[in-house]
Amino acid sequence: MVTQDLNAQNVDAVPMGERLVAAGLLSDRDLERARLAKREMGCMLGEALVRLGLVAESNVVKYLGEELDIPIAEKAGYPEEPVVIEGLPEHFLLNNNVVPLALTESSITLAALRPQDDFVKKALHLATGKEIELQLGVAADIEAALELYVQGDEEDEVDSLGAFDVNDDEFVEHLKDLASEAPVIQRVNQIIQRSLDIEASDVHLEHFDDGLRLRYRIDGVLQEASQIADANLSAAIVSRIKLLANLNIAERRLPQDGRIMMRVKGHELDLRVSTLPTVHGEGIVMRVLDRQSIRLDLADMGFSDDTFEHYTELLKRPHGILLLTGPTGSGKTTTLYASLSNMDSDSLKVITVEDPVEYQLHGINKSRCIVRLV
Repeated sequence: MVTQDLNAQNVDAVPMGERLVAAGLLSDRDLERARLAKREMGCMLGEALVRLGLVAESNVVKYLGEELDIPIAEKAGYPEEPVVIEGLPEHFLLNNNVVPLALTESSITLAALRPQDDFVKKALHLATGKEIELQLGVAADIEAALELYVQGDEEDEVDSLGAFDVNDDEFVEHLKDLASEAPVIQRVNQIIQRSLDIEASDVHLEHFDDGLRLRYRIDGVLQEASQIADANLSAAIVSRIKLLANLNIAERRLPQDGRIMMRVKGHELDLRVSTLPTVHGEGIVMRVLDRQSIRLDLADMGFSDDTFEHYTELLKRPHGILLLTGPTGSGKTTTLYASLSNMDSDSLKVITVEDPVEYQLHGINKSRCIVRLV
C-alpha cells in the first residue's frame, strides 16, 4: 500500500478519504469499496464508511471537518432547550438534520450533518435574514437534539391523559380520540419519515416504566434514538400505529400483526406492524419496506465475480434447494427477490409461498402461507 504524504501536498485540497488512508485508518482497497457503496446507496462517502464499519464515525467527522475547514460541533455545545428561531419551521430542521446552537442579533450558529450542502445554508439565510455559521455535527448528537423539538410539541398533550381514570371501554374511546390528535399524528409521521431518511429496516418502540423508547435498526444493528414520550402519551402513540395498521386497539393482552401502506416523500412504504404486550405496555416493531429502493438486479447484490457466476448457475438448475441465511437486515429477502427476477418467468412456471408476501413481481405466482391451528 502506498501511503500518501500530506505534507507534500496542498493540505486543503486533500479529500477526507485520502486523509484517512494517510493516517493509516483506512486501506486503499477499503476506500474503493466505500466509494462503490456510496454510488449504490446514494449517500455521502462518510456515511458509507460508517455503515460498512470501515471507519469510526468520530474519525470520519474529524477528517471531514479538516477537509471542509469547518469547526466540529462539540456535544457540550448543544443547548438543553430548543432554540426557537422566527421564520425557521421545525420540519425544515428535521428534514435537513440541522440544529440551532446559538442565536445573536445578526447570526445563527447551527450543527449540520451535511454542512457542505449549499442549499441548506442559502435556505437558512433566506428564511431568517441572518448570517449562517454551520458546524459539522455527529449524527447521534443531532438526532438527540432534534428530539427536543418534537417532544416540545407533545408536552401539552401529556396532562390530558395523566388524570384519566375510567373503565376500559371509555379508555379505548379516549385513546382513539388522542390517536387522532394532531401532535400524536405528527409524531408518528415523523418516526416513519425518519426511518426512511436513515434507511432503517425496522422501527422498535418499547415500553418502560419511564416512557417509550425508540430504536431504529440500521445495517442490522439497533440504534437508540431517544425516549420519545412519557408513559401517558406513549399509549396514544401506540394506539395511532395500531389504528393505521387496522389492529384492535382494545386488545392489549395478545400479540397482533398488521400492515400499513403509505406514501412518504414520494416513496411507497409498506410497514409490517407487530405488537407484543409487556409488563409496562405494548411494544411495537415496524418492518420498513421501501418498494422504490429495493434493487432487484443480482449484479447489485455485492457478489464477487466467481460467486456470482456460481450462484447464477445454481438458479438455472431444474431441482434442488437453495438455503439463504443471515441476520435481520442482511439482505436475504432482497437477494431472493433479485434471484426470482433473474429467472425467465415467460418460459417457467414460478410459484412462491411466503409469509408474508413482501413484493409483487411480474410473472411470478405468489401465495401467502396461512397457518391453521388444529
